[in-house]
Amino acid sequence: MVSCYNNIALTYKNMDQHEKSLKHYEIALEIACAILQAKHPELATLYNNMGSVYFSMNDFPKALKFYKKPLEIREKVLPKNHRDLAASYNNLDLVHTELNDLESSRQYYLKVLNIYEESNITNHPNLTASYNNLGYVHEKKGEHSKANEYYENAHKIYEATLPPEHLRWAIICDNVGTSLENMGEHTKSLQFHEKAITIRRKALPLDHPDLAASHNNIAKVYDTVGEHEKVMLAINYAREIGGKSLPPNHPHLTACRENQEYFRKKM
Repeated sequence: MVSCYNNIALTYKNMDQHEKSLKHYEIALEIACAILQAKHPELATLYNNMGSVYFSMNDFPKALKFYKKPLEIREKVLPKNHRDLAASYNNLDLVHTELNDLESSRQYYLKVLNIYEESNITNHPNLTASYNNLGYVHEKKGEHSKANEYYENAHKIYEATLPPEHLRWAIICDNVGTSLENMGEHTKSLQFHEKAITIRRKALPLDHPDLAASHNNIAKVYDTVGEHEKVMLAINYAREIGGKSLPPNHPHLTACRENQEYFRKKM
């Protein structure tokens, strides 16, 4: 019965019907608590799944509450380098990032890295994600050089494991570009942002919002390096794409309009 309700809840979550998903997870949890020991791994899984629903609902305090419960169970029953512990730490660092508790987030990311390093895992996708996420945390803290160091680590793993046209390349190229821009290395930043756009143009529909965001980002770098004609081309392209694929009040489209107006006045 537990697995049945769990599977139904997962189906509703995948359909973005979060309230129904939570209802079925709660039934599964009630049954599980009645028949399983408090340290049973299945309880950890159910708490984790409920946390993921709250995370999807942007209810980060409740997500934090439910993500802590599987960690308490797993720390009691699993070896310190178990990947399920890494998964719990990863979930908690994501929540703390959303709650802007950057130091807690950083500590959990480092725990994830430590598990992978102790297991001699050097090119796993989750390791790359941890480097990328640590870079993001340091970027938000204004520690741009440290952010760039972690982004570069992720970049090296991608070089060894992914084809050059893979979309994950675009994400890390944009991240490296942003950190370099914040460090004042504008020419290098431009190279990475341009590479991200090239990848996305090959892999995505021409009206995809990620392309709009890429052109909006690169416009700022064009302005910094004095390529003013390219600034408006990039901004206009970003707004054109955004207008086709996003609602009028979407934050990306709002940013495009604001940048368009800013650069038009500046020129």
